[in-house]
Amino acid sequence: MAIFVSVGVAATILYFVLASSTSVILQVSPSISSVVAYLLSAVFSYCGHKYLSFTSSGAHTIEAPRFVVTTTLGLLIAYLLPLAAERMGLPHFVAYAAVCLVVPMVNFVLLKRWVFRIGNSPHEAVFAGGSTGRLLAWGLVISCVAFVIQLTMWPINPDTSWLITVIERMRAGDRLYVDVIELNPPSSIWLYWVPVLLSRPIGLLPESVVYAYTLLICLGGVAMTGWIIRSGNLITGRALAQAMALMLVSAALLVGNSFSERDHIGAVLLTPLIALTAWRGSGSAGLAPRHWLAAGFAGGVIALVKPYYAVVVFAAATYVVVRRRDIGLFLLPEFLIAGGMSVAYMAVFYLAYPIYFEELLPILRETYMAFSWPLDLLAVLAAPLLVIPVVYGIFARSGGRSIFGDLLLICAGAACIPYFTQGKGWAYHTYPAVYLGSVAVIVAACKLVFDRPGPAVRLPKLAEIAGLTLMALVAAHWRFFPDHAASRDLATAVRGQTSSPTVGMLGGDIAAGHPLARMLGGRWIEPYCSDWIAIFALRLEDEALRQGDGERAGYFKDMLNRYLAGKRERLTEAPPEILIVDRGDRLVRMMLAEHGFDRLLANYAMTGADKELEVYRLANPTVVEPHDMAVQDGIVTLLRVRLMRPPFFKSVEVAG
Repeated sequence: MAIFVSVGVAATILYFVLASSTSVILQVSPSISSVVAYLLSAVFSYCGHKYLSFTSSGAHTIEAPRFVVTTTLGLLIAYLLPLAAERMGLPHFVAYAAVCLVVPMVNFVLLKRWVFRIGNSPHEAVFAGGSTGRLLAWGLVISCVAFVIQLTMWPINPDTSWLITVIERMRAGDRLYVDVIELNPPSSIWLYWVPVLLSRPIGLLPESVVYAYTLLICLGGVAMTGWIIRSGNLITGRALAQAMALMLVSAALLVGNSFSERDHIGAVLLTPLIALTAWRGSGSAGLAPRHWLAAGFAGGVIALVKPYYAVVVFAAATYVVVRRRDIGLFLLPEFLIAGGMSVAYMAVFYLAYPIYFEELLPILRETYMAFSWPLDLLAVLAAPLLVIPVVYGIFARSGGRSIFGDLLLICAGAACIPYFTQGKGWAYHTYPAVYLGSVAVIVAACKLVFDRPGPAVRLPKLAEIAGLTLMALVAAHWRFFPDHAASRDLATAVRGQTSSPTVGMLGGDIAAGHPLARMLGGRWIEPYCSDWIAIFALRLEDEALRQGDGERAGYFKDMLNRYLAGKRERLTEAPPEILIVDRGDRLVRMMLAEHGFDRLLANYAMTGADKELEVYRLANPTVVEPHDMAVQDGIVTLLRVRLMRPPFFKSVEVAG
């Protein structure tokens, strides 16, 4: 160990000196100087660890490629950490120090357990063994890689970015559902309140703290699931360690730009309850109050952030009732806790925000909830629906079936119901179904490879299992990776011309304005995240016209006109310094051509564009505070109008 530390320290010092000197002398960016320094110090590191730390007699043809893999991982970390530091506005030396801490930890695990390990068979897994220390090490490695990737590859997703903005507006004195309008119940805001609150005293961007907070939830959810699995003997031996590592990969790495979505957090926290339900179904003894307390509270979160997903908890409860043939098991304490959390939350919600139920919810029913995209629903979920059950079935017939895996697949199917109920076809709405189905495949694969009697799995069979698992994970997760946000180049170009500007938008898609507004360093001045009322009114008007319902079409046309008239009046009286315009949106083209927004835009000059998304700057900006656009009575911009309407319209409030 002393020699390993000495070689590592020497290589680290060499890296630090080379990185610092090349950055200053050659005047290159920190990320490039970090890569060059790492490559040079890696050669020294290989020789030192092979001949001094481990005194390995293995062939270079075996150990050198493994060391290259280890070096490549370290190289990725050495490249991404400085990029992350640049995004966070941290000094260069902070990035170099982080590389010096993280890379040696990764190297120690891989060098000792894989690169220079004598007697490795070709089929032996990288994640050898199952000790707690090793699991913690891999958990740390996976989490660090996930954190850096999230910081460098994508801006934060539009929904989370908007919720951060709402929290900041509320902290500045704006009233929820009055001055700033969020479509969802307040649990969506409460979920991120603590990390956003902590960001200011610790001096980091709220987005960075939310990333770290989400990773802690992923670690906690997977660790709690593993704890319950081990206690209930649902998975035994080495299979548990491998399953936990791959579960964390799925939860933290494969979620793509849906990372930190409410559906993401809720799904990860739901798995401990599913594991406990599988334990109940198996009839194994040893279950203690600490197990059902932890699983019940964790599982109850998903019904708070998205009430639709209560159906998944009900499906899990139904499974154990049918398996044990005892209807009284619906009253198990973990289900009572999850249900009690939902009931208590709804009571607090109604008492704290009656305005949501009285004024906003009827509008949501008429617009947002009334529209769906059936073809998009099937297109987004088609690949996971086809691939995951087939791969799990193949593994199950080969000996990978388990109670836990079966229940995960059942719950994944139940999670499809909320997806179709919401009816929007957005990829992140599929995440609970995708994650639970992926974990079912992972559990079955690990059981096949690591939890079986007799000789170890031979290389061809191992390759087949790994290939099917990879195919299932890719088919399930690939839709989470496309990034539809505006480019960082656009944000950088505009940000250089402004300082903390107020920001508004013409467009019905939340992704057009968020996270771009925060990337610009701006303050969102509008009460809504986008012109969602207008875009849904327009689509519902078109639908009514296709159906020949002139009265209904006239109602939505009036709603659209009133909303746009109110928006035009607000933007004219208090124009934002920056105006984001989504030219690809049919609604925006109509706003400019028919509703007078072209006259408003005449006061602006375009400062940047990314495809059809354009950013304009006000010619003579004035200081406008967000609350200047709010009225003091009732929901912002709700025009109380009485219209002759079909009986299925219950609300008398139309947004304006």
